[in-house]
Amino acid sequence: MPTWPGTLPQSALINDYTESLEDNLSRFQPEVGPPKLRRRSSIFTTSVGFSMLLTSAQLATLETFYKTTLEDGALSFTTNDFRDETPTTEYTFTSPYTFNSVSNDIFVVSFSMRRLP
Repeated sequence: MPTWPGTLPQSALINDYTESLEDNLSRFQPEVGPPKLRRRSSIFTTSVGFSMLLTSAQLATLETFYKTTLEDGALSFTTNDFRDETPTTEYTFTSPYTFNSVSNDIFVVSFSMRRLP
């Protein structure tokens, strides 16, 4: 399984880190009475969003990692948790990353990922 490149930052900018649990309930509304709820699975994922500051060289590394190693984000990868650096956490991209230029060589890169169980 691919791993997050060591030349990229290993943690997120904490001021914009977001995390939300995936809805793990299946709902059914019978003709009469309250809705029926049940758990879909004992295993569920967590959506995370965060940003990192990258140099142009790091942005090139990220582009190669995303496009080539992860096959345009189709594959998952392992790294330390971006929030608390817990070792060996598995992630997948939920959408392509985006970036904005802050200066000639600094970019703010935004990520939307799913932490897998």
